[in-house]
Amino acid sequence: MGDGLATYWLPRFLGKFYELHPNIELKVFVAQDSTAGKNEAFDVQFHYYEPVEVDPVSVRVASLHFVPFASRSYLENHRAPKSLADLAGHRMLEMTAYRIDKGPWSHWLGGASLQSAPFLTNQSAPLAEAVRQGVGIALLPTYVTVIDENFVPLDVGLHLPAPVFMSFQRDVAKKWPVRASINFFRDVVFQRKTMPWFTEEFQFPQPSWHTIKDRLGGGFTEPDVISAPWEPDALLA
Repeated sequence: MGDGLATYWLPRFLGKFYELHPNIELKVFVAQDSTAGKNEAFDVQFHYYEPVEVDPVSVRVASLHFVPFASRSYLENHRAPKSLADLAGHRMLEMTAYRIDKGPWSHWLGGASLQSAPFLTNQSAPLAEAVRQGVGIALLPTYVTVIDENFVPLDVGLHLPAPVFMSFQRDVAKKWPVRASINFFRDVVFQRKTMPWFTEEFQFPQPSWHTIKDRLGGGFTEPDVISAPWEPDALLA
């Protein structure tokens, strides 16, 4: 799993997972790039691309939506940008994956000169923490809104989507610990019916999302959230 989801999202649901499955051991490995794990015997993998291999069963479990974020402390000391052009007057932070896929911030801003050299990292967690500490502005997935109210989304007309795929081998999914984990990931961790930040259709973060946040600490416990056991073969029908 990518380091952002592995750090900021999945741990919120581990308490609920072990309430349901106290005898399953989860081993979570953070993947730093799209090729990580291809030669490893992982039961379940999460990707930001659809695997091209023939054998794995691949299911789109969520969509991430990236928009610029700043911290409240940063906005207390800097005028909030209202457009893409306004971003040129701010300290822009970025990650290597964004730069490779979309180019540097100066490219996105039409070649405009930035106020200062950007902070560059190859990991999501340092980028998010730099934003949280008021260092500057960066693209972050909209779900960070419900993690910490200090993350403030900026509506400047910039939105970048990224799909999240879960893949696994058909034979591996027949083992009950793997099947139980797959069901939990689908029905609790990435429960799109109750998580507007993971739906395919983009929604700019809303204040109402914070009412959902209070339910995330122990996972979603309503009895109708976890659906019938998932049969991987049904996906291929």
